[in-house]
Amino acid sequence: DKPTVDEKAMVRVRGRSSRTFDKLGYYLKFKEDNLIDNKDVALSAMTADSDWVLHGPFLDKTLMRNYLCYNLSGEIMDYAPNVRFCELFLNGEYMGVYVLTEKIGYNDDGRIDISETDENLRETSYIIKADQGADDPTHDLNTFGSIAHKTMPDGLSSSQLEVLYPSKTLTPQQRDYIERDISKFEKAIYSFDYKDEKLGYHKHIDVESFVDYFIINEFTLNYDAMGLSTNLYKDVRGKLHFTLWDFNSAFDYYRDSSTNPQGFRLQNVYWYDALFRHEAFVGEVVRTYEDLRKNILSDD
Repeated sequence: DKPTVDEKAMVRVRGRSSRTFDKLGYYLKFKEDNLIDNKDVALSAMTADSDWVLHGPFLDKTLMRNYLCYNLSGEIMDYAPNVRFCELFLNGEYMGVYVLTEKIGYNDDGRIDISETDENLRETSYIIKADQGADDPTHDLNTFGSIAHKTMPDGLSSSQLEVLYPSKTLTPQQRDYIERDISKFEKAIYSFDYKDEKLGYHKHIDVESFVDYFIINEFTLNYDAMGLSTNLYKDVRGKLHFTLWDFNSAFDYYRDSSTNPQGFRLQNVYWYDALFRHEAFVGEVVRTYEDLRKNILSDD
């Protein structure tokens, strides 16, 4: 058939542990003919952008964990990456079934809804990730939670907060602003005033987003949540939100021993150990879960 899209792109292998898998994942960045300027391209009726991920499910033999969970999350949260199944041929060789996925990032026509950064200003909208650290150490954050050893209280291996957006234009002043902004939230939840309306955590985070993130990752038994591949964003005029990423190890697929589906995990991890001290937050989790079980997360 005649191609629907015929474009130039830079291609590289993506992932950390997945780089060793027999089925590789790829990162695509579409370019203009000069191979310098980025070019926004719409694929399979998804929002046009220059950055795309071709996720190659290898651990997940059903091939559908990310596809299923992103679509579920999209019905619950403000944003979840859009996805399409596809088949990949690379240099004429058939590579198998892949999941074409929106890369988490800023886009003024869609994807994460934040205002564009201005490198001339200190205050900025931002997207951050908790993972194993950035390739560029100037994008790693040292916040109050990590300095005070608060963000991994149950002995799990620590994860590093890093800045995804702004990327190439991130300035030292903006990095300092983001560190201080996250630290204000962390100091609020770990203080004695954590539930105070003026001094507590409410003014820093979108509580509904934090509740939804907890429920979705507990419901799917997502082993990586809050340790790896954990993404958050904040508009310069708004509050901190979660967005979802990477369910390759969900549904108790990764651990050597089975996880009891009646048990919980995330209430002791990262910021949730502090949030679950607050009766109102726990109550919101319970109420939201009960509502979701009647529709989007129902047995039907």
